[in-house]
Amino acid sequence: MVNSIKEKLNETDTISEIRLMLGHDKNNVCVVVEGESDQALFRALLSNKVILFQSYSSKIGVDNIVKKYFMRNKRVIGIRDKDYSKKPISSNCFFCDYSCVEMMILSIDSCSERLFCNFYKGSTFDKDTIKEYCLERLELLSRLRQLNELKKWKIHFDGIKPGRLHNINISVMEKAIVDEINLQNPSNIIDIKRKNLCAKYSKCTSIQDYLQITNGHDYINLFCEICKKHYKSVSITSIEQAFRTSFGPSEFKLTKLYNSLHEYQIKKNLSIVP
Repeated sequence: MVNSIKEKLNETDTISEIRLMLGHDKNNVCVVVEGESDQALFRALLSNKVILFQSYSSKIGVDNIVKKYFMRNKRVIGIRDKDYSKKPISSNCFFCDYSCVEMMILSIDSCSERLFCNFYKGSTFDKDTIKEYCLERLELLSRLRQLNELKKWKIHFDGIKPGRLHNINISVMEKAIVDEINLQNPSNIIDIKRKNLCAKYSKCTSIQDYLQITNGHDYINLFCEICKKHYKSVSITSIEQAFRTSFGPSEFKLTKLYNSLHEYQIKKNLSIVP
């Protein structure tokens, strides 16, 4: 287990703290992650030689620290969501499996089963059908997020809550999502041209396809709304916490991220994963 965690600092202080920790012990490995919840997750998964740092600016901060200041230092690594990037910015920066940490966790059957058993009290779904149901209804929103990043549309999605727009009819729900995005971005709307561009992408045909593009917060928001029908006290916060507590060392070892870190530590003679 990680023994030391550094809370969110500004860029200058973060760089200074990392340099201090590197000089303090030549066996230390500084791992930069996106936020507080990622620190909580990886604290129980990485070795006691790791010092966890919270990025000053989410994934952008992770990339900047690794690339701008420590590109050639094997003892500073970054772990971040892949989102819609194709490859990491350097050999010492690592992506979570699929699009983000939540989708990496959801891909593990034992984790998704625990989440289902803890929060869904109805009889309509089982652990597999509820996952597919949510992912299907988020596909258009996920594609729009993807295109927004790739095409630099600069559309803001912060206020989009798919749970509030939930509808059993996918077409109705997708229309509501587009209408909500346009309402919140009146000078930068999803027009016909952008809709047509989105339609050119192949439809997802497997759970793995969905996991590659789905935003974790979107999934949790929709999953929470469905669970609330039979479990009134459930909350987004409780589900977010359960996602991470369902994912332990045995589940971590099933991921590509673990394998990549393990290969890196052997090659560089470091201690990152137990």
